[in-house]
Amino acid sequence: MNINYGAVSNYYKGGSNRVLNVTEKHLNFEDAEAFHKFTEENPEAFIRHFDVRNGNIFAQVQFTEWEDI
Repeated sequence: MNINYGAVSNYYKGGSNRVLNVTEKHLNFEDAEAFHKFTEENPEAFIRHFDVRNGNIFAQVQFTEWEDI
């Protein structure tokens, strides 16, 4: 798995004393087995976009995590 792009955004909900961290990554998997392993190990990952080109699997993935401030 290769990471082609990564970004983090933070969203504050007023009065909650919490911040939502959203991490987005563009990932490239060598084959379906590698993608399947990733999804099993990261059930919280949200697959926003999925594409197969020339036998490679590309996925745009988001992870979210609440953090107390």
